[in-house]
Amino acid sequence: MARHHYVTSALAIVLAAMVLPANRATAAADGGPRITVVFRYDDYSAASQRDVDEHVIALFRKHNCPFTVGVIPFISADLYPPTDGEEAPSQTGEHPLTAEKFEPLLVAAREGALEVAQHGCTHKNRVPGKHAPQHSEFAGLSPQAQFIKIERGKRHLEKLLGKPIRTFIPPFNGYDQSTIAALDQLGFTVLSAGMFGSVVPTRDLRFAPQSCSLPNLKTAVSQLQRRAQDAL
Repeated sequence: MARHHYVTSALAIVLAAMVLPANRATAAADGGPRITVVFRYDDYSAASQRDVDEHVIALFRKHNCPFTVGVIPFISADLYPPTDGEEAPSQTGEHPLTAEKFEPLLVAAREGALEVAQHGCTHKNRVPGKHAPQHSEFAGLSPQAQFIKIERGKRHLEKLLGKPIRTFIPPFNGYDQSTIAALDQLGFTVLSAGMFGSVVPTRDLRFAPQSCSLPNLKTAVSQLQRRAQDAL
């Protein structure tokens, strides 16, 4: 299987300023709606290409623009089988993210250049196949199974980062009400996903359910500017 790592997997997420306090917005000069753009770069893992990852970090640092990185704690070997010279996956069929691979993120996070978010656990689609009703690592699993998977990934990343992980990005933007319940119990404060999904208010969890690809960013912002209120 060929290895792919797309820079365009970064998502520009348009959301209210309250969602991610580290990325504050200011009101428009003409008194129009306040719009915040958060750039999200997914799929950082033990198998992602270091040169691409570090180039993206350097690019955002150059422009003094903090962004969110979706990190996979234990990427499935089914997605990225090892090539010559690479370490074989563990007995569980996964590539755990190592401290050495995590180091560029740790340095940048300490500088305030980025936010580390959890991007699933293994990123393996629970129901494989292009005709599956929904691509998701979690949706459809029991509440207990989802809690265990998410907690396992969270603890691994927090050990590397040395501080709590607060933002969760479900692979394939797929999740259900049991996912939300697990995130709430585990102390997450932001769920960043796609255009659709279960959006049920909870006491502590905020939602950033609207996203677009980078080529569509200008159009998305233009559409939001036509509204009278701050947009999510």
